[in-house]
Order: sequence, then structure tokens, then C-alpha cells
Amino acid sequence: MKTRTLIELALVLALILIPELALGEGPYGYGPPPGSAPPWATPAGPATALRIERSADQDNYYLILHLSGIEPQGVTVTRIGGRRLRISSQESYATHHEDVAQDRSAWRQGFSYRSGGIARQIGLPRDADVSALRREDGTDQVKIILPRRR
Repeated sequence: MKTRTLIELALVLALILIPELALGEGPYGYGPPPGSAPPWATPAGPATALRIERSADQDNYYLILHLSGIEPQGVTVTRIGGRRLRISSQESYATHHEDVAQDRSAWRQGFSYRSGGIARQIGLPRDADVSALRREDGTDQVKIILPRRR
């Protein structure tokens, strides 16, 4: 019984004296070591997002791809099977920097590379004519026009 009480007391003292254990930080927890830069503070390149707006009229179906941080030329639209479209975009971002002290006593060089992509699949209505698909690129959007079959 006394051994269990001593172990509990030691754990409480450890949590009081070493706060990183309680916060989940540092070398014993899950977070970054104290004093290091958080992951969101490192430059990782432009943020990307893809929002899809759907609409229709009597003659056509419209898919408007609103792009954030993606060039319209980098968006690929491919037909999958009978009535599905795959919309995808791949990107890579690389940085290289060199720092030299004013008195040229120190020199530092760094390189970082990031690669990623976005992919979505969209089902199409039965009366959409996928073979007559048209695409119009704008400055921050891609418009896909699918005529209705008559």
C-alpha cells in the first residue's frame, strides 16, 4: 500500500516539476520540442483549395470550379467510366535560400520541397452528353459545360 502511494506521489511531483509531461509537449509528449517553431510557421508554399458549384438550365449542366491557389491550366478533367468525371490538380513548390553574414564569417543554405494534389470525382446526370463537354478557363475558375441530350 505504501509503495503505491509513493509511486502516485512521484508521478504528481514529476507533473509539477516537468510541465511538458502534462502538456504533451517536448521529447516525452506528442508536440514539438520547447522553443522550436510550430509547423504552421514554416513557409510551405501557397495554400490550395477547390470548391465546386453545380447548376443547370434547360440546355446545359454547369460545373464551376472555384480555384484558390491553383492555376486553371493545372486542373485536369477526365472522364471515368460512363457518367463520372475526375477533377484533379497536382502541384509542387520548391524554395532555395542562402544567407551570408555581413562580415562573411558565417554562411547558411536551405532547400525545401513540397508536393501535393487535389482530386474529386463527380457523378453526372443520365441525360448529360459527356462527349460534347466544353471547358472555359477564367482567372480563378474553370467552367465545365455539359449539354443535355434531347
